[in-house]
Amino acid sequence: IEYDYLQCRRNDEWLQSMLVSMQGNMLKFRTEVLLQRLAADENGPFDPYDVDTIIQNKKLPIGDVLLNETYRLDIYEHLDLDVGRMLDPMIPYLIGVDPATGVGGDSTALVGLNPYNLKPAFEFGSAFISEPKVIALLVTLIRMLPNCIMFIETRSSGSAIIAGIREHYPDCAARLYKSEYDPKKVYIKEANSPNITEKEKRDAIEKKLYGIATGEESRNQIQNLWVEYVKEYKSVIYTNGIVTDISMMTKTSTGKIVASSGAHDDFIMAWGFTLWGYHHGQNLDRLGFVKPIAHPLEKDPMPIREKPALNIQALRNPEARLANMSSLEVLK
Repeated sequence: IEYDYLQCRRNDEWLQSMLVSMQGNMLKFRTEVLLQRLAADENGPFDPYDVDTIIQNKKLPIGDVLLNETYRLDIYEHLDLDVGRMLDPMIPYLIGVDPATGVGGDSTALVGLNPYNLKPAFEFGSAFISEPKVIALLVTLIRMLPNCIMFIETRSSGSAIIAGIREHYPDCAARLYKSEYDPKKVYIKEANSPNITEKEKRDAIEKKLYGIATGEESRNQIQNLWVEYVKEYKSVIYTNGIVTDISMMTKTSTGKIVASSGAHDDFIMAWGFTLWGYHHGQNLDRLGFVKPIAHPLEKDPMPIREKPALNIQALRNPEARLANMSSLEVLK
């Protein structure tokens, strides 16, 4: 059973003294004195106030699309202009795909991003979709959004999914992200073996260029983008899957951002692939998207943790609330 400070017959002076004794730590003050619980871990990778704001600003889908008569793609408001439909096939959506095995546990997740305003447009997740059905789903999505650019992680079943699309659906394979050849990063260990032909060598190198491999460098870049967007661009974080994953992330002793025990990171990874593609992807102009020089978003005007401390007296005294209001708010 919990009782607030008024029920415990404490006054505002006591409240002020508690804040002073906590050296102005507003997070500790909110949770331990005002009994306002935050969803995120104080020791997690993101500021709990930012995560709290993101959770409060979570939006509902504006609709959905049934793909292959089975799989529901949730659509979110993301268009700057009304085009008479929920998705605009003219937009080169950046689509991140985090594949899984399809036997429960982790989900195969995909997130679509509008590259012109960086708003998430849609998301999908399933822990039981098989590899052939993932291929069929992605092919349907590419044909529905023919200008999209798809970033598929090569880990797990990702390489096989890419290979299946390239082999059986060459028209769709043209929309898969492909990095530039770099001999320092892409090589075949058995290149000099008598058991490999030159064609097989070229095919193996070509295969390695497709998708996004989450090595140490790209993983760090994705993590940095997560931290930056949670801190500075909370207005574009609002879909159910991404918000849920963000609230459940933790940081290891080595600084790696991972899902907490029992939680998942499927949607935040898929979202991270789209952000990585926008900020670090190569030759996107060849696929129909020219990234603007300036970032399309304005940073949050004032991160929550930097806002001035609340006037304690305003918790009870209506007149004291004026001290916490701007002149414009007072006029309203």
